[in-house]
Amino acid sequence: MLFVNGPALHGALAELAGQIAARTGCRLMTDLFVPRIERGAGAVEIECLHYPVLENAAILAEARNMVLVGSGEPVAFFAYPDKPSTPAPAGCRLLALCDPGMDIAWTLAALAEATGAAGAIPARVPHGLPDLPCGPLTPAAIGQALAALMPPAGRAATILRARRWRGPRRGGSGRPSA
Repeated sequence: MLFVNGPALHGALAELAGQIAARTGCRLMTDLFVPRIERGAGAVEIECLHYPVLENAAILAEARNMVLVGSGEPVAFFAYPDKPSTPAPAGCRLLALCDPGMDIAWTLAALAEATGAAGAIPARVPHGLPDLPCGPLTPAAIGQALAALMPPAGRAATILRARRWRGPRRGGSGRPSA
């Protein structure tokens, strides 16, 4: 498992971390509470831990090795009675390649070179649009229909700019002008 944080969660470093994960077959993960992470369709797929420590223990149950880049060891947020203070399993080896204050970009570049990750295609968040709904008109069905019929982001921005509301027309109809 490659456990990353900081600048490795967005931009070129997320791509590099994703290439390493794709080349080595490891899971790419981070903490739940991070200051910035790239999300949405097309972003590098980075799994996030959950809040409850027992859920995290289940997520990490199969981890034998955890390589930390820009992150510390994952821990529970509170001292829960009769629950572990860290979600990593007892036999999991932790290898801290660099702390958050160190050169994360250099570390990921060196790791990518060592693993031969150049050119690997990282897993991406899929662009999943819902199907058009059938049946009664409900608030959920309206939302699903809007999502299914929404144009791509660039086209939506162009449409919105072209139909910008310019205030009420003279004569007082109050409707937006096209």
